[in-house]
Amino acid sequence: MTLLITTSREPTRRIRTLSHDLNRVIPGSQQINRGKLNHRGVIDQALALGLDRAMFLERWKGAPGKIELHLLRPNDRVYYPVIYLSSVTLQAEIRGNTSIRAGLTASITTRDLQLNHLAEALASFLQIPLRINDDSSLSTSPVFPPLPPRLFFESRGSRITVTFKNKHDAEIGPRLEIKKVVWSDRSQLV
Repeated sequence: MTLLITTSREPTRRIRTLSHDLNRVIPGSQQINRGKLNHRGVIDQALALGLDRAMFLERWKGAPGKIELHLLRPNDRVYYPVIYLSSVTLQAEIRGNTSIRAGLTASITTRDLQLNHLAEALASFLQIPLRINDDSSLSTSPVFPPLPPRLFFESRGSRITVTFKNKHDAEIGPRLEIKKVVWSDRSQLV
């Protein structure tokens, strides 16, 4: 995987922790502390490391407020959403720091157009398989093998919740409560 995870300038402790949590659960990702680098400096550092995608965690009123997804070397016009967050629950607040080494898949159980569109986009961006109508109750049955670690999407009222689960279907976090998803025609930073 060739994904860089970084923060906004002058990140709060919570944003820095979210960055580390995402690095632990997205196999093959690399996290860097941005420091005083501007976007061009981050891009140059990512390209020097051989990375082709970047995830920027931005703050809003001191909390994680936005996630921007960018291709650094686009070869076709692929657009990813800007994700606005209403709240974040960190790994330490759920279960402690847990890593996923390999085999992450995206999983969705409902047929909601916006939810499906977001799940497809994130699975594509993270370069992981997407399983639609994945019944997580199967993982607790002795007849079926455990599910792989998952990036799990669900609707809760008007909000979308995205979280990470381990192979035993236990939530390991982080959990992202999404307020709004904005689709943009901006596919790159370079």
